[in-house]
Amino acid sequence: MPVGPWQPFVDDILVGSGKCSAGIIIGHEGAIFAYSANLSNLSQAEMNFIANSFALPEEEAASAFQSTGIIISGAKYITLRAQLDDGLVYGKLGPAGCCISRTGSTIVIGIYSKGMTGGECNMVTEGLAEYLSEEGW
Repeated sequence: MPVGPWQPFVDDILVGSGKCSAGIIIGHEGAIFAYSANLSNLSQAEMNFIANSFALPEEEAASAFQSTGIIISGAKYITLRAQLDDGLVYGKLGPAGCCISRTGSTIVIGIYSKGMTGGECNMVTEGLAEYLSEEGW
C-alpha cells in the first residue's frame, strides 16, 4: 500500500468521513498515488482505463465509460452518468456505487457501499477534488 503525501487524503478525508467505504487518487496518466487498504484487487489496468478514458474527446470518453462500465478492484459498476465537461462520472453496483472526479492533474475516486448514500459520497469526493484543484492539483 502506498504511503506518502496522498494517503491521508484517502484515509482521513474520503474514508474518514464515513461517507465513502474506499477511495483512490490517481494521476492523469493512471499512476496510483493512494488507495484504501480494502481494495486488495485494485489493478493498474483498471486505473489506466479510467485515466485514458478521461483523455479522450468528450463523446468518445462517455461512450467508453458507458460501454464497458467502470471496473474498480475487480467490481464492475454500471455508468449512471458521465458529465465529462465537469470531469465527473458516477457508477452503480447494486446498493453500492462510485463517484469519479477529475482535477487539473489528479482523478479522485470515492466508493460507497450498502448503507451509505451516493449523494454523500459524491459530496465528499467532489469536495476533495475541488480542494485539490484550488491547491493547484
